[in-house]
Amino acid sequence: MLEPSGHTHYYGLVYGGGDLAESSQNDLYFLVGQNGSYILKHRANDVVVHDIMGRTMHDAVAMPDDNGQSTNHPEVRVGADEIEHVINGTVVHTTENSGVRGHHG
Repeated sequence: MLEPSGHTHYYGLVYGGGDLAESSQNDLYFLVGQNGSYILKHRANDVVVHDIMGRTMHDAVAMPDDNGQSTNHPEVRVGADEIEHVINGTVVHTTENSGVRGHHG
């Protein structure tokens, strides 16, 4: 039987990246956790990472069942005017699309 971890593990999507092999790397990541939360972060270089949305609980995130398992489907929909962050078909956060590189939320 699989058991959930004693601490929250996050998994998800990295997008909008540039210069990923350089110290000037720039990307965003949208992650879901086994505790029913999601996070949205921006990495500006090798050391600066800031929250666009910190750990946020949302009913769209599936929690582990009695067998300790859950499945979540994170998705990023980039439109001309906005970026939608979607979990299991539900939009959980929307930001203005001001160009992903340099995007600060």
